[in-house]
Amino acid sequence: MNKKLIALITVILFTFFNCISTHIEEVIPEKDIPRGKAPSLKILGVVTTSDKWIEFNGEPGRIVMNVIESEVADEPGKPVKRISIPLNEVKRVWLRKPRGFGSGVLLPIVGFFGLLAAIGIVGMALSDPFCPFIYSFDGNAYTLDAESLAGAVGPGFKRTEWKVLSSLAEVNHQYRLLAVNEVDAADYLDHVQLLAVDHPMGVIAAPGVSGAVHTITDPTAPLRAYDPEGNDLLPFVGNNDELYWQAEVEGQELPGAIESKTGLIFEFPRPKDAAEAKVIFKGCNSFWGAGVLKRHLAMYGKNAPAVLEEIETQGPAFVKIKDMLAEAEALSLQLRVETDDGWKIMGNIAGGSPLAPGTHVYPVDLSGVTGDMLRIKLIPPAASWMIDYIAVDYSGDLPVKVTKLRAVKPKTLAAQDGCYLKLSPQGASVGLIFDSPSRCPGMERTIILEISGYYDIPLDL
Repeated sequence: MNKKLIALITVILFTFFNCISTHIEEVIPEKDIPRGKAPSLKILGVVTTSDKWIEFNGEPGRIVMNVIESEVADEPGKPVKRISIPLNEVKRVWLRKPRGFGSGVLLPIVGFFGLLAAIGIVGMALSDPFCPFIYSFDGNAYTLDAESLAGAVGPGFKRTEWKVLSSLAEVNHQYRLLAVNEVDAADYLDHVQLLAVDHPMGVIAAPGVSGAVHTITDPTAPLRAYDPEGNDLLPFVGNNDELYWQAEVEGQELPGAIESKTGLIFEFPRPKDAAEAKVIFKGCNSFWGAGVLKRHLAMYGKNAPAVLEEIETQGPAFVKIKDMLAEAEALSLQLRVETDDGWKIMGNIAGGSPLAPGTHVYPVDLSGVTGDMLRIKLIPPAASWMIDYIAVDYSGDLPVKVTKLRAVKPKTLAAQDGCYLKLSPQGASVGLIFDSPSRCPGMERTIILEISGYYDIPLDL
């Protein structure tokens, strides 16, 4: 099976899907936020539709309305001049994007239309996004940091999830977020709070799928990673570098279909007598996988409203669809570990938005594993998953201080009480302000978002 290399470039998706809206930068009147400024995404150059390479050797480029603005110099040491390039004349973009987990940068060159068309996601990305979009104020601008509640379609699928906010900065002893409905849907937020995690310097803090905070001190990459044909997956999954493995998308023409699965094996060194491992996983649903539930519901045709009502009351249709998704591993992957008694399921890896992938930690009991090798198997359905990074850490969790921060504005989201804040229509937003607690001396701080709710989506019947 041919594997495709996916470079997940958020700015490209923003450009064509209108996810950066003017109103996002105008919500704090006292702050002069230059339109299009996003320090975490620096455009370094473009290739035009006439195949001309333009390097931005002055200021990095930025998207302003329907053009890319930047500065160029004809020769080194010469004065720079400002230029504006219409987006419809741009074929590729070269940008610097920080990693969402750890540190460092990536400098990929990506075809605007070629890559998106190659993996068949243009239409699906427009019609099947997750909600809501969570923007973090980084001290200069609001930057997309999370897109939450993947697959929580209707109150029957309501859930809570956790994600590290890597772009959020403390400004004047406060943290500011912006929740925005960027698509044709209705978002229902029950509860939003932040967890301020103070932890030892040089240690990474990350959430488990149920919200427990884990520490990572010595992540170990796989020795080997391969698919059934023996193809080497390490270039894709061995580093946290925004380069994603994805299964072949061909043959996925049917709406809602999940045609086949691909068994992936990851082999890690195992210290003698290790009783537990923390599996570190960074990945997400692809745009195909992101819309599988919507496409499945649309297949009910005129009966879809009745099915949605059963989902709301968690009736027979809800149970049937939930079992279908679990068996297909469409929105969560079964984490299998090889034991002395064969492969055993040790947990479920949560999916998420391809626009803002998150990293989670999954503790695994190794009491049934012997030998010096830990083998993990994932069986993602074709075209539905993207995997950037997988590692294990055998260290025990270190003591951390977790402080729950409830929004001081608006206070309606402070408690998980079934009283929902509705974001509708498209473009509706709400700003959230959290007071920052005092920091623990000599410790680093990681901020984790905790959000609960669901969203409704219109079905094209």
